[in-house]
Amino acid sequence: MKKSALLLLLFTCIAFAQEKKYQSLLWEVSGNGLAKKSYLYGSMHVSDKVSYHLSDAFFEHLLDADMVANESEPSTWIDLYGALNPGSYRYNNEKFYSQFYLSPLTKDEMYPLFYMNNFTMNNLLFRTNEHQKEYQEETYLDMFIYRTGRKYNKKTVGLEDTKTSIINIMNADVSDTRPKEENMIALQKILKNNAYEDAMINFYRDKDLDMIDSLTVLSAPEGYLKALLYDRNVVMVKSIDSLARKGSLFAAVGAAHLPGKKGIIEMLRAKGYTVNPVFDSYTEQGKAKKQEIESYFIKPAYKNRTTPDGIISLPLHIAVIENEENLESPDLANGGYINVKRIPLLDFLKKDNKPFNHKSLDSLFYENIPGKILDKKFYKQDGYEIYDIKNVTKTGNAQHYRYYITPLEIIVVSMAGEEDYTRKFEEEVFNKIQLKPIASGWNTFTPNKGGFSVDAPSYTIVYGDRAVSKTVSDIEMLSYAPEDNAHYFILERTLSDNQTLENSDFELKRIQYEFYNQFDIDSTQTKSTKTPLSFTSSSKIGNKTIELKTFLNGAKYYLMGTVGASEENTKRFFSSFNFQPAKSQTEFREFKDTISGFVVDIPKLQNERLDFVSKKPQRYGNDKVNEFQIKNSNYSFTLPSGQAVSVWYHQDHKYRKATPIDSLWTKLRERVISDDEIDEDKTYTLEDIYKNKNNNHGGYYGTNSDYKTAWDIILSKDPEVKHKTTIRNEKTSHDESTDTYRMDAIAVDSNSEQALKYTYINRDNERYLIRTLVNKDYNGEDTDIEKIFSSFRLTKKQSNDINKNKVSLFIEDAKSSHDSIRYSALQSVSNLSVEKEDLPVLENFINTFDFKKDETEALTELYEKIGELDDKRAIAFLEKQYKKENTNTIIQFAVLNALTNQYSEEGYKKILELMEYDLPVSDNGYEIKSLFRYFESDMENSNVLFPDIFQFYSINEYHEPILNFTSALLSSETVKAKKLKNFKKMILTNAKLELKRVKSRKAKQEMKEQYNGTPETKELLDYITLLYPFKGDSDVKAFFESIKKTNIKQANLAVSKLNIDNGIVDKNELTELLKDKETLFLTYNRLYKKEPGLIKNISHQEVAASALFSLKNMKSKEDSLVFIEKRIVPVYSHKAEFYFFKIQNISEDKDPYDYNPDKITGIAFIQEDNTINPAAYKIMASKVIIDEDELENNMKEMIDSIINGDKTRASFTKEDDYNRMPYSDYDYDY
Repeated sequence: MKKSALLLLLFTCIAFAQEKKYQSLLWEVSGNGLAKKSYLYGSMHVSDKVSYHLSDAFFEHLLDADMVANESEPSTWIDLYGALNPGSYRYNNEKFYSQFYLSPLTKDEMYPLFYMNNFTMNNLLFRTNEHQKEYQEETYLDMFIYRTGRKYNKKTVGLEDTKTSIINIMNADVSDTRPKEENMIALQKILKNNAYEDAMINFYRDKDLDMIDSLTVLSAPEGYLKALLYDRNVVMVKSIDSLARKGSLFAAVGAAHLPGKKGIIEMLRAKGYTVNPVFDSYTEQGKAKKQEIESYFIKPAYKNRTTPDGIISLPLHIAVIENEENLESPDLANGGYINVKRIPLLDFLKKDNKPFNHKSLDSLFYENIPGKILDKKFYKQDGYEIYDIKNVTKTGNAQHYRYYITPLEIIVVSMAGEEDYTRKFEEEVFNKIQLKPIASGWNTFTPNKGGFSVDAPSYTIVYGDRAVSKTVSDIEMLSYAPEDNAHYFILERTLSDNQTLENSDFELKRIQYEFYNQFDIDSTQTKSTKTPLSFTSSSKIGNKTIELKTFLNGAKYYLMGTVGASEENTKRFFSSFNFQPAKSQTEFREFKDTISGFVVDIPKLQNERLDFVSKKPQRYGNDKVNEFQIKNSNYSFTLPSGQAVSVWYHQDHKYRKATPIDSLWTKLRERVISDDEIDEDKTYTLEDIYKNKNNNHGGYYGTNSDYKTAWDIILSKDPEVKHKTTIRNEKTSHDESTDTYRMDAIAVDSNSEQALKYTYINRDNERYLIRTLVNKDYNGEDTDIEKIFSSFRLTKKQSNDINKNKVSLFIEDAKSSHDSIRYSALQSVSNLSVEKEDLPVLENFINTFDFKKDETEALTELYEKIGELDDKRAIAFLEKQYKKENTNTIIQFAVLNALTNQYSEEGYKKILELMEYDLPVSDNGYEIKSLFRYFESDMENSNVLFPDIFQFYSINEYHEPILNFTSALLSSETVKAKKLKNFKKMILTNAKLELKRVKSRKAKQEMKEQYNGTPETKELLDYITLLYPFKGDSDVKAFFESIKKTNIKQANLAVSKLNIDNGIVDKNELTELLKDKETLFLTYNRLYKKEPGLIKNISHQEVAASALFSLKNMKSKEDSLVFIEKRIVPVYSHKAEFYFFKIQNISEDKDPYDYNPDKITGIAFIQEDNTINPAAYKIMASKVIIDEDELENNMKEMIDSIINGDKTRASFTKEDDYNRMPYSDYDYDY
């Protein structure tokens, strides 16, 4: 290794010492039949001044050229912005109803009206940084070259297709971006302790392409270089070869593309061209030429453009980028641009009913208009209030802003460019702006893209109404009637959730509830209409009446509203809404996934974004990759309406046996029609929760969604909650030629107006699921949906391995001479399907195969697979493996774990026999604890280990696991305690020692020494369980008396439980536990049905406080609960008692600098038989109390979140509250 490194170092030194070949950025191309010379220039794609170390020759040849080329033509970039920006229609399905919120325009929301140079414009035209402008030019060098070509009427071209190059780079293999080890010495020599970017800049400044090439090649993986440079070089050389024959070409490419064996220079030379460097200096003449070019502007070409709703019409440049309702129009030739921004006022929703005051906008001009305001005019015209502002920036660039304040929105038209560009051409724009007149009367409106029609006041603005666009937006329509100062609106939202059918009646009401909640108002005069389903209501905003109507149609949801309108006009507006077909014909294109093996026709424009989704496999730094992994992929195809059709693909592992098609169909049906009723065995009892608390595990009491209680069981069976999902129009088919099975179906729910359209396809070990949301009575009316479903077809050939025996296939791969196949096979054992008949073959493989040290995990997994076989031969084989000479503990534990998979008494008897033969001991405590957890999960069979397992109790590593396991056996009444009698003395001795340890920890806690929190009692509790059956014996009795004197709460609770379970009621004991708020709740639960008389005098408020103390791990010396109030609230057909408390930190040791404010919290119980069911509870998330006056809203939100917490589309906090939420406003520590 040292010798090879030395040789490499010598070679590197020699190479660097040789004459350099590429010492210029400007290169002349001649010969090979060219009539005129052409030129290449190596650029940097930045605006930093380092990229402008030019020369006089640079300007001479640039201006003399017939054609100017960049890597790609900037005008083609415009089209890509829509594909790379998927738009605003992809709402998050969680908190979906919040997408209907509206609120009046605030001061903070007006600031975007002043942001002229946004990311898109900057990236396209300038690539400058406001904080670095003193060290940058006006634009990046590539754009400067392009502009020069445009200004001087030269043909501008791109050498490659932008989209193709982006996609190829995105899919380049960059799994290992580290330089090769053999390159490190050379790389370090080049860098000389400099950062990579600094070194690259220095080499560019020196025009040293040799070093740029060396640094690039040494530092990047070959796959990345191929996509980033080499493949693109081939394309660009082909273009240069073609273009240079038509005239003189000046081509600018990234400097790294030029040098090297695979660079453009050598590739052109290989084609017969003469390519020579051009050396020249940068004199005042060249600098003057640069200034001349920058100051020269050609007359822009304008095209009049009107917004889809007809509100504003004005001249814009040919290139226009649509960003929601905003228009960004760059002048690529001159570097100027025009922006149009629109922001709705929504002032009709203000509680004081006051219209927007233009002075609030005026107050922002001084601070937010860049540079110096030269002229500001305010005037009114045709009912509009207008501000016209001219300014100049600190860098001397002229700008022009015009703000139109309309009855419904603010529209700003702004214009900017370098130097006096704006002054030269502003009149061509601003003198020709036209706005729609504010007229009275009504018209029938239909969006340009169709979907619905409605009668509304003539002055209407519509957002999201681009008929043909790569970005899909939902319709937002606002109308104003000047004759009575009334406002009307329609909000359309598209749900992309293709998995859940929600209660439609709930959804329509919920949308309105959350809308009103933003304004702290309640609805009145509510009315539901069943056919078609809709919900209407009214309320008051200030002195004005607001009326709302909600309804849905497939994936589309609508909220209509009026404010200040007459009852007659409101009725006209609401009743006039009619669904209409889409206006545009959808253009489809073929989408192909070669990995998932399918082809489908999808809408072309709306899904171009999918071309930019990387198709390269995910790698996580491991040089070795399991090539046989299970494959999954998901796609969401967007329709012009914004609706999503999802496709899910799954390929089972090649070693997994195929599931019979009838079983697959049955599972699919069960999954679709399963109800939400919760079984008791899927919930956690209080005893489970307390057990895990004592084990220091917090997972079962983290948040309400983490575990289910009796509350969830009761409500899941509530008649108002229960629903039924059925399948209609089911059709199954089988294509014998491809052995492909297909099921088409529609799932409908009794509570939903929607349905899920499914197509499920199964071929060998591959499964495809296509689904979308439709109306419940859908019958194929949507041609776009039907096109996707009907065009979906499979392309991949069937696997040749599908019918092979899986074990034989695995062994064949494991024995492969190819390391990657062997590695993949052994990494896939967990997916191997093993049958009884495979046992001899598998045994032989294990006995004869040479497992490497790093392949031991595969061997242990094979043991587990054998252990799963219901075959006596499996037990015999595993025994032999355990007893093999020189077997290590890893194998021994693997065999014991495998035997637990037998789920039989015979298997556990063999485990005990093997442990007696040779007990495995490990310094990794997890191995032993994990084994015993398997025992605990199958106590029906593992009880045969008792009590003989106690022979290993004295071994330190087995002490705690055996104790826990035995305690679990006794608690479950799986075994009889009398079998422990022979071990009683040993257990008692250890129990006394553990009690001493607990006493010591308790004393230190009380003295505020090392031990903080509750003293660890888990082992003590297990000892209590083991010894309780013998508490009548004098020595054990003394032990329990000592526990009582020690007064450890968890121990007292454990003894109390055992007493209650055995019919012993110790009133003194129970009275003490019921007095303590930390133990009351659990004790109350234990007595609730068994001894209700003992708890009749305990108030529900006390139970609630104790529950919070217990379940939120509060401490009496640190936390105080102050009762706020109790509320009884209907919860479906039940009633629940809600208790609210204030949490205050009363610790004497609290840090005064810690942020520990008061919080409101609470708990709810379902009522049963005129009392509460203490097991049917829900805890509320704690919330910081910002203002005491907000407690009412806090409680309202908390009740709402408990009742509707399972509704993922709902929100429980007002938008304003969320925006002003301080750190730790919500506390999920329970």
